[in-house]
Amino acid sequence: MLCKGIEDDYNSAVTLLQKAVENWRKYSPETKKERHQEHKNYVKALYALASCSIKMDHPSRALTLLEACIEEDKGKDFIKPHHKGFAMGKVLFHLGRNIEAVRILEEAASLSKDDDNDFILELSARASLALKDPKRAFAAIERIPPNKRRHYVRWTEADCLFALGRKDQARAVLRRSADKDRRSKHRSLIRLAKMAFLEGNFTEAASCASESVEFHRETYSTPDADGLFWHAASCLRLGDVGTAKELTDELAAFRPGFPHIQRLKKEIEKKHQGLT
Repeated sequence: MLCKGIEDDYNSAVTLLQKAVENWRKYSPETKKERHQEHKNYVKALYALASCSIKMDHPSRALTLLEACIEEDKGKDFIKPHHKGFAMGKVLFHLGRNIEAVRILEEAASLSKDDDNDFILELSARASLALKDPKRAFAAIERIPPNKRRHYVRWTEADCLFALGRKDQARAVLRRSADKDRRSKHRSLIRLAKMAFLEGNFTEAASCASESVEFHRETYSTPDADGLFWHAASCLRLGDVGTAKELTDELAAFRPGFPHIQRLKKEIEKKHQGLT
């Protein structure tokens, strides 16, 4: 579900796509009939606009656009049915309507070929996890052949295993993924950090989070915001208030709106006051 191939400048993409939609809607019924070949572009523009809206965190708008797209595409299937199903499932997932999302994603997976449904099943698993149903989530992952499970599937597989209490297996999955991943290794490392943190192993959590920050810095020339947060939180639990504050200050400068950063700052200040 791409935004018309423009993955970084969504505002520009939206402007172009909205123009395409408006142009078609301005046509009279007679003109639409004469230029019926352009209808395909209109449908695809609606689909791409919905994708952009999700990327820009506007799921309600995405739902309206996608419903219009599906209605316009009835009986034509300019967009593959399982892709439309995936898109609707993704929108519902972002709206928190996970029961509906799982149902639609399972339908979409049944419409697809086995070699073109890993992304559908992975999202279905995430929606099931959001519903606190790790057994159903893991069943979705298991439908993907092991040799077809890309890194993002492995991350969700590990989340399922951890939620099922199979924590050593979850860590093993993430370690194998991290060892092979040259672009998004930090995503595995952050999951490992969170798992260690939840288990009270703050030294291991700090180590994984720090490794994530350094990997991201070396690969993308910027720190990993999640890594800074979990490293700071782990240092705080270990009693290293100074390092926790340094990391939090770096995070605040790099990503001031990062979730829970204000809470972390308050905890650090509270600890600091207790030491003085």
